[in-house]
Amino acid sequence: MLSVENNPNIGVFALTSENMTILSKYFLEKEARIVEKTLRTKIIHVDAPLGIIGILGVMNSEGLVLSPALDPNIYQLLEELIDIPVVRTRHFHALGNIVLVNDYGGLYSPTIDSNTLNILKSVLKVPLIKCKIAQSDLVGSLCVANNYGALVTPAATTEDLRLIKKHLSLQEIGNGTVNMGQDSLAAGILTTTRGVLCGDRTTGMEVIKITEVLLP
Repeated sequence: MLSVENNPNIGVFALTSENMTILSKYFLEKEARIVEKTLRTKIIHVDAPLGIIGILGVMNSEGLVLSPALDPNIYQLLEELIDIPVVRTRHFHALGNIVLVNDYGGLYSPTIDSNTLNILKSVLKVPLIKCKIAQSDLVGSLCVANNYGALVTPAATTEDLRLIKKHLSLQEIGNGTVNMGQDSLAAGILTTTRGVLCGDRTTGMEVIKITEVLLP
């Protein structure tokens, strides 16, 4: 378990895929080493004002899409540091909150405009479908997924779970929380199929459910 500047919402300040994790300046070197050891990905530790990249970006193994709200220099820097396409959208969206994606598929909120959707499809290179989770547009916030499983807000319906599992080609899916009852799961969890990191307020029972669903 981990916190960043005493904040358990570690997923707000980082973005991860199966192969790479981008950490904002708020991660100290010690914390970055924990992330690298646990998730077993390449670490891109950017000492620049990335800030809340976990909210403003979405990434899988094919590409990275970022909101124009980030500092313009960030795009050029990331293009130099990583070997997948880095593209920014024209319109501001908190992409991490309204897009859920892994290497097999993705979900997007009805609030996404057509131009942004075309960018997401072209960069992430997975089939995307429009939907809500628990009647909420926050499909990227209320669920956290890797290439194996997904943990979804307790408010999600059986039909929500069925849709997510099928479209992301998952082996496991379940309901749960993080950080003592928080259902904004993506904010509190970083995951690959090789490891999971949770915010440091996560209870033992929450950890059991999280690891049961997200790790093979």
